[in-house]
Amino acid sequence: MSQSPTFTGGWAKILLQLMNQVEQAGIGPNKLVFGSRFKTLLTENPGEDRLIAVDENRLYRQISEGSKNGNSLNQLYVDLNSESSSESLIGTALLDEIIRHLKGFEPRLIFSFGSRADFFLKAFPNARVIHLEKSAFSRGSFPDALTFDPVGIYRTSVTAQGHLFPKTDIHPDYLSIAGSFQSQAIQKLTAGNPFRNNAKLYGEKKKLLIPLQVSGYPALDTQTQYTSQFEYLYDCLAKIPTNVDVVVTEYAAWGRVLTTKDPHNNLEFLKTSFSNIIFDEQFRSVPFSSQYLLPYVDFVWTIASSVGLQSAFLNIPTGSPSNTQNSAATIADSLIDLLETDPADRDVSTNLCANYLAYNSIPSSFWDNSRSVQRAFEIFTDPLDNCLWSRPLVLPEEIEALVINGLNSSKAQPPEPRLNFDISIHEEAYLRGNRHSPTISALSQHKTKFIILNDTRPIEGFIHFGCNVVVETIISRLENSDMQLFGIANTFEECQNLEKNQGFEEVSLIVLNGEGSLHHDNSRCLGLLKFCQAMKDSGRHCVLLNSSWFDNSSSYASYLSAFDLISVRESQSLEQISKHRSDAVLVPDFSIASAHNVAIKSDKLSNKDNSRQLCIFDNVIPEVGFELFDFARSNEAPFFIMGPLNYAYLSEQNSKDAEHPWKPKVFESLNDLIPFGYSISGRFHGLTVCLAALRPTLALPSNTPKIESFLSDAGIKEIALLPSEWLGLNGADKLNIVQEKFSSWDELRTKSLLEYIEFALDATNKLFEHLKQFR
Repeated sequence: MSQSPTFTGGWAKILLQLMNQVEQAGIGPNKLVFGSRFKTLLTENPGEDRLIAVDENRLYRQISEGSKNGNSLNQLYVDLNSESSSESLIGTALLDEIIRHLKGFEPRLIFSFGSRADFFLKAFPNARVIHLEKSAFSRGSFPDALTFDPVGIYRTSVTAQGHLFPKTDIHPDYLSIAGSFQSQAIQKLTAGNPFRNNAKLYGEKKKLLIPLQVSGYPALDTQTQYTSQFEYLYDCLAKIPTNVDVVVTEYAAWGRVLTTKDPHNNLEFLKTSFSNIIFDEQFRSVPFSSQYLLPYVDFVWTIASSVGLQSAFLNIPTGSPSNTQNSAATIADSLIDLLETDPADRDVSTNLCANYLAYNSIPSSFWDNSRSVQRAFEIFTDPLDNCLWSRPLVLPEEIEALVINGLNSSKAQPPEPRLNFDISIHEEAYLRGNRHSPTISALSQHKTKFIILNDTRPIEGFIHFGCNVVVETIISRLENSDMQLFGIANTFEECQNLEKNQGFEEVSLIVLNGEGSLHHDNSRCLGLLKFCQAMKDSGRHCVLLNSSWFDNSSSYASYLSAFDLISVRESQSLEQISKHRSDAVLVPDFSIASAHNVAIKSDKLSNKDNSRQLCIFDNVIPEVGFELFDFARSNEAPFFIMGPLNYAYLSEQNSKDAEHPWKPKVFESLNDLIPFGYSISGRFHGLTVCLAALRPTLALPSNTPKIESFLSDAGIKEIALLPSEWLGLNGADKLNIVQEKFSSWDELRTKSLLEYIEFALDATNKLFEHLKQFR
């Protein structure tokens, strides 16, 4: 049964996957109960008689008839999770509704996701209810896993009741595995960390992480007296001394807690009231951001966030209010006590982690082995041992194979059930390799310190491959020149915060990454230009790299005098910027040299003639992106994205033809090009990396003339640029033009492209060689 009474489609899909895996192991028959509004989401699977769609509206009317007052869905959920749930209106009504659908089917085991289901025992006293949730280590960079709890959820779970606390007879194999898991988990959260360059996270003050969750949700409402996450945060901030910085994150996918919009600008109120609060928009751009902040904090305070269990298992001092979901696993039930503790005061993290991996958390891949499934179901029906399973659910060798090895090899798992994106592969930058996050205190006294302005990676949600490559190229090439990154800023305010950091006086080079940002007097970048002018006035060197320059005013251009060196990406930008700085130079976009260097070293990528298949990239202009998506869908061509799109539109288009859904994919690495010999791109960087990998590519204009200018520089504009009327044509006419252009792509065009790539390689190398003078 998926979370009720506010049935959740994502959880229903998880349970359906589990049910399918169980049935493949020969266990059944089984039934899945879910909300009727998700029927189209689930009934594409075979065996619809296994699926029970409860009519939520009918159920709610039944409950309302038995109540004189109004009912909130949240209060109904609270009632369902109370000790007297079987006697509550919602428990009785839900049980009657489900029994009506079961038609005599009597369950032996009842799996309930995110909700207590004790009310079932009123009709099926011999059944066992097993409560499922996502495992603490199952999101982002960790292999997918669920917890299987025979006791309850939230404050009634085995973790909250302290039943996972170590028995004296923990097998040494489990302790060894838990130790390996802890060290691997820390490495996974550290290597390629998306926040490693965030200057706000460094400094001498200790830091406390408060991961906010969702207001009006039982995890908060059933365990505390707080009525909202903001009220909870305010209460915490009021208690925390100013010598401790407070890092705050949100569960942004389910709604923001903090806002800067008038008249409800509560974030500005908190910043004004509490100087020690640290909140960054970057935290919102990274799915499950809280866990990636653990390497930078000294304490964690939480009510029900799984990050609280992560930190406890990794021996980071963690606290939680008493009698809450995480309290039994933490070392303090008051904020003040937490801030006065030391990790050495009570290190039971390895024992606790061992029991969690053995008795509670099961990786999703576990269910693919029929013997493991059958053994688990034997344990599920055994008598309990002090509220725990009679024996471990997962064997040491299974934990090693499925969890430890999975941790080493897994990409980040996309959040479920929403369209969200893998970020770890971008942060593992293929040019830079795995490395630990630098700290201010670890900066070398013998290296030139530089800062990066306009890091476009978080601006595009870390899903823009081109932005990731460009910024990592700048950082890695400068660091290879014996320089050291001090910090990164994307706004004037962030620049000012960087100035306040210890050691900033050692910074001597300011690097503004222009990319596609400097056009039409971009207001955010105006603040960065002003900061560069101030740095120039203070005697520091400033350089503008990899920039476009379109339609900027004379007053905007006046700040170009701050730069010792300016490089632009294509000829039209060079023509416009030369009116103000005649010494500007043309160096093709850094992604070209970087992508080509990778492509020529890969046998699979360099074999460009191995496929006639076509892939398509989106466009920064939404309407153009949508038309490209429709063209990709009608021709069954993969549709790659580089940055956010209007997913509501894409979902609507998919729902119109549920039999042939066509989902966009994040372009994650150059290896995504291996199956394809051709491409169409509305993205500048989609075009550069495809051409750098020697894939014939057709292009559509973007929001500035950068694509037309780039193609002209490469000598292939006539063949590669699709005509302006292409977007207004029907599908068949579009395809005819595409096929005609690709068939006309001859060796002369390829030769011209190769000459341009050679120019890009040479110009890029000379530029970074020239930058060594600023050491």
